Amino acid sequence: MFIRNLKPEEVDLIRRVEIFIKDASRTREGRDPSHVFEVVRMSVEIARRVGHSVHPLILVLTPLFNELGALVTGDSAIAGFVGASLSESYLKVSGVSDLERIQIVRAVALTGTYGVMAPETIEERIVSDAMRLNDMGLVGLVRGIGAHLHDPEEFLQEKLATYQADFEGLFFDESRQLGESLFNQARILAESFSKAFRLRPVSIEQIVLPQ
Repeated sequence: MFIRNLKPEEVDLIRRVEIFIKDASRTREGRDPSHVFEVVRMSVEIARRVGHSVHPLILVLTPLFNELGALVTGDSAIAGFVGASLSESYLKVSGVSDLERIQIVRAVALTGTYGVMAPETIEERIVSDAMRLNDMGLVGLVRGIGAHLHDPEEFLQEKLATYQADFEGLFFDESRQLGESLFNQARILAESFSKAFRLRPVSIEQIVLPQ
């Protein structure tokens, strides 16, 4: 549950960051900003379900600045720190309180270093869960295959191996309830894709030629 509603000036701030993301995405081929908006949507949905007090501005800005960091560096381990640096600079001139700015910068740094640093606050854990759920979804799976067309079978095997651990590693029961259908659908689809790739011939020798 949220501790309060967003203020009008905070909504304006969020929309300005959205413009930054969309503009930056145009220069990165194959980078669709819709996935970060899905992370925001899932974060908001989880926050509404959990029995903890959640700060709405921290929750919404954290994945958005994470995405800006990733647009600069790609999906690397330092994307969170780059996004944190961008958020620090921008929030200093945006009328956000010093305390909120510090909390947002920290949340961006910890959640953006996916699998490297452990989130601690409620907002950080919710965003971390939402990022995992987004990766488990069908769109996340298809995006991953598209980025690994040189060896999709290896990618799918790795995905299948991590799905269960990622699902069990979610911080909140509410996240698991929200993501159970996503998890099952993506797992079935990944297994189907993997089987299809295994059945494809990889050489002429595997084809019965008319001779």
